[in-house]
Amino acid sequence: MSFSGESLPVCEVKYIRKFLRKCVRIESEKGEIFEGVLLACDPVSQSCVLLTSADEENLKNSEIVIVPSVDWSKVEYLESSSKDCSEELINQLFLGSNTTLSSEELKERRNNLTKFLQSHSLTLEEQGDRLIVQGCVTIRPPYTAADCRATNEIVLDRISSLVQRFYS
Repeated sequence: MSFSGESLPVCEVKYIRKFLRKCVRIESEKGEIFEGVLLACDPVSQSCVLLTSADEENLKNSEIVIVPSVDWSKVEYLESSSKDCSEELINQLFLGSNTTLSSEELKERRNNLTKFLQSHSLTLEEQGDRLIVQGCVTIRPPYTAADCRATNEIVLDRISSLVQRFYS
């Protein structure tokens, strides 16, 4: 399914954005063809970042390819791209989350960390498998300091230091 006939200019962010986290076939302006999961794109430089061989079993064998001078009018979805690439797959790739804890171990770890953080007078909220600390820091499984995310770097540093202390 090609999108060259759409009314949006092909270099516009709204047009390019719909391909993110999808399996696509991309052609460069030089005619080179690449296939993979579109991880990032830059409409200014007309470049993109693709993850090739994006199945969970071969993730270690996957490679990240930077494609310059993408011809966005020739981008096509591949049949396998009916849904977004899983968030877990992308987290595994970028965060190196290779720990294989059982769901019981993760639950125990989350509960123990929750008690520890609450003992430091912090408020916690559970959203699915995530912990939200003070309404601004998210801790994802497996609940280590490296799994803390926040926009405020000072708060992030303090909470991740506490999480690190919990495991020390």
